[in-house]
Amino acid sequence: MSASLIVHLRTNRWALVMALALAACSDGSDAPTDPGPPAGDAPVAGVAVSPQATEVEEGSAYDFDAVATDSSGAVLDDRPFTWATSDQDVAVIDSTGFAKTLSPGVATISAASEGISGSATLTVVPTPVAGVAVFPVDTLLEAGQSVQLTAEARDRDGSLLTGRAMAWSSSDPAIAAVSGDGLV
Repeated sequence: MSASLIVHLRTNRWALVMALALAACSDGSDAPTDPGPPAGDAPVAGVAVSPQATEVEEGSAYDFDAVATDSSGAVLDDRPFTWATSDQDVAVIDSTGFAKTLSPGVATISAASEGISGSATLTVVPTPVAGVAVFPVDTLLEAGQSVQLTAEARDRDGSLLTGRAMAWSSSDPAIAAVSGDGLV
């Protein structure tokens, strides 16, 4: 056998082995397999803000979370969000979803990523009154005299609560009557 024929047979044998190896790796279809884009490259299809609804006292803070998902519902990590509030008199929110409440009311808190947004409802309620102080504390009156009383509402920390309506009453109107504005 000539040297060129031996090289030709070895080359053909090598090509045959490679063809068989490739055929063994195939699933039988001629279509190439497409792994698709990495999960991080999928477009945002939904944004969920949590909690969906919450009620907090005025003057407090609350941390909202947002999650972006693709069209199959898979979570897309590391997506940036733009946060907003519908009413800056009720609450303000920073770039991380941290809200600070300012006054009673309802605000919609929203987070957006790639033009898709989700929202939650934030209800801000007045801080509860824990105590009322009446001034002057001690008053001695003779029949026919009057005095103007004032009152201050305080929260559980003793802080003054402004803008609270007071209802005045007397435990014995036959001895001392009080008007709706605190005049005895």
